[in-house]
Amino acid sequence: MRMKLMHAQILCAIWLGACTYLLKTNNIRHHSGLRLKPDFSEVPKNKEIVRSYFPDPIEFEHMWNIVLCESSGAQHFMDGSTLEGIKNPGDKGIFQINEPVHYEMIRSIGYNIHITEGNVAFAKHLRELYGDKPWNSSRGCWEKRDALVANK
Repeated sequence: MRMKLMHAQILCAIWLGACTYLLKTNNIRHHSGLRLKPDFSEVPKNKEIVRSYFPDPIEFEHMWNIVLCESSGAQHFMDGSTLEGIKNPGDKGIFQINEPVHYEMIRSIGYNIHITEGNVAFAKHLRELYGDKPWNSSRGCWEKRDALVANK
């Protein structure tokens, strides 16, 4: 177990903090009390969905960096339920949309943030309204990733 944790910490250092607890343990505690694994097999498909909503290459790279810092690219757990935040289970899906905070807006617009397309569409809406502010909690992570992309 200790070796596994050391390996995960090295990965975190390589990714400049882009990984979260779920990469350290590869599972997180679900609100049900079970430990569930994120479904990383859906990441390539999710990346293309994000690209379709943010077609400008620079904007796409920036938003994908936010996704990597927020959810490592996963929308769901392996059991099909929506990925939840570790510190705040109200944060949902690929962009970790805070459902309780944005509930009225989500409901009035009609997005389903529990599916990838709805989560990304709502993230685009939030970005149009507030810029990157909804993802300030992971700013230190995605700013580092943005700087790496800019220096390529």
